[in-house]
Amino acid sequence: MGHRRGSIELAGAFMMRPAPGGGAFLYTPCRGLERFDSVASVKSTMSTWLEVSEQREALFRYLSLSQRAALSTNETLTLTTVSVAGAVFEEQQRALQNNLRNNAQGMLEELYSAPSLTSMLEQAI
Repeated sequence: MGHRRGSIELAGAFMMRPAPGGGAFLYTPCRGLERFDSVASVKSTMSTWLEVSEQREALFRYLSLSQRAALSTNETLTLTTVSVAGAVFEEQQRALQNNLRNNAQGMLEELYSAPSLTSMLEQAI
């Protein structure tokens, strides 16, 4: 998914094509596996979902906090696809683990920048 500052992988979601008999499958954690007539209809549907705040939030659930913050709610996003060379589920696991690791790193940075309990107590007294 592209925005004005670069691209962000929509962790947890992936498309499989071609589907048996044509079309494509889309998997999202919030909606499960769905079949579409074409790749264009997948992109069109996802673009529509990104415009509805509840659906957008569901799609962004597995992004890191910093990725979510980078995506403005008024920003128009561009969907792109990238072929996964290898095991799709392993790639999804890698993306989800990276996002969790980024969240943990962000929390540590916030803790390190916060004043110590001792200094907060001294200010309060």
